[in-house]
Amino acid sequence: MVKLKLGIAKGKKLADKRETSAKRDWEREKARLLKISKRD
Repeated sequence: MVKLKLGIAKGKKLADKRETSAKRDWEREKARLLKISKRD
């Protein structure tokens, strides 16, 4: 899975990589926040 994503990312422009990275970070952050809120 990771290798596949890296292979796809190679063909992207720098701005696209930044956007994808930001989106991935947001998904990770959102999942973390949801996990925390479920505990309460």
